[in-house]
Amino acid sequence: PPFIDYILSRDLADGVIITGCGEGRCNDRFGVDWMEARIDGRRDPHLRGRVSRDRLRVVWGSGQDTNKLKRAVSDLEAWLTAQGSDFGRGRKGRDSA
Repeated sequence: PPFIDYILSRDLADGVIITGCGEGRCNDRFGVDWMEARIDGRRDPHLRGRVSRDRLRVVWGSGQDTNKLKRAVSDLEAWLTAQGSDFGRGRKGRDSA
């Protein structure tokens, strides 16, 4: 969460996608639960209230769930575009590669 806060609060990225293994498939038994609790502010280190949850997507799945991740990326791109984001056109005067 502190890294997400840093990136989004300083407009270093238009949005962030968090992804990891699906529920019940994580080697770190509580990884999904703990990350969700941190995002919701129920566990430290938590994601601060100043961070727009609209700019954040969370996707849990396995290596076979690539379509699920692609949909989340497309959804975030569409939302950012609708908000007038410079998504894909470079940031803060930098040229896109």
